[in-house]
Amino acid sequence: MIRFTADIVEESIKFDTEEILDVQWLDIKDVKSMTDKELRGHDTSIQFIRDFEDGKIYQLDIFNNTKYIR
Repeated sequence: MIRFTADIVEESIKFDTEEILDVQWLDIKDVKSMTDKELRGHDTSIQFIRDFEDGKIYQLDIFNNTKYIR
């Protein structure tokens, strides 16, 4: 599982309404206050936030995709 952080560049969010029911930007403090009923993958998501706050973030180039190419 990979999680990304991002900065809002444009306020409007475009998404395929046939594939996705809803899209929204959430502040980390709001996500941290969600219950397991409100947040899919609650335990994993909360652990991700803890790791992020502890500075455990890595550049994507740590993945060496060449060994997975057949």
